[in-house]
Amino acid sequence: MTIVIPKRIGYAGGNLKGLDRVLDELAAAANNAYPVTTTATKAEMDALHSQGCIAADFAKLHAISSSAANIDAAVSEGAAAVQVYEKVVTLTQLNAGVTAVVPAVSGKRFIATDAWMEAVGADPAAGTLIRLKEETSNAVVMSHVIADFASNAVVGKTGGTVVVTKLGTPLTANKAILMDATGNAMTTVTSIHAIVTGFYV
Repeated sequence: MTIVIPKRIGYAGGNLKGLDRVLDELAAAANNAYPVTTTATKAEMDALHSQGCIAADFAKLHAISSSAANIDAAVSEGAAAVQVYEKVVTLTQLNAGVTAVVPAVSGKRFIATDAWMEAVGADPAAGTLIRLKEETSNAVVMSHVIADFASNAVVGKTGGTVVVTKLGTPLTANKAILMDATGNAMTTVTSIHAIVTGFYV
């Protein structure tokens, strides 16, 4: 399926006429897993954006893949596609050391824009902190004391005893975001479900 973005899209009253149609077609193609190509260049898309296209219009576009190759290609074209990473870290993994939640990409820095964690099965006990941290440096993207967790309830970047030192800040190139626990071995909880959103630059 080929979608051709018109060379001229009229601008009136703060809206780009025809852009909704183009974005709807792109979203439909993504939902149906069709390959999509476009004749618009990056410069043309930048021009559309500069003429008053609001960010909400682009929310119709879907992130299709977060493979390292696709991320590298997008970044090389100047695009910073938002990625969503989800990981269930079991109690055994949590007590064993560290588990990767966001992968490292060669030559790229990850900026985490938001993060959530959820204790699954029971309240965690016996440990001190559960952290999302940068690989090697231990810089905290988000951490909560175990008292902040309740069974099957989500904790995020606000509330409780939270630390978000590196949230919204570029991490070191080539480094992953890991989950670990501090203090004594964690007990009772079945797993910690983590979701991190962000992009590579």
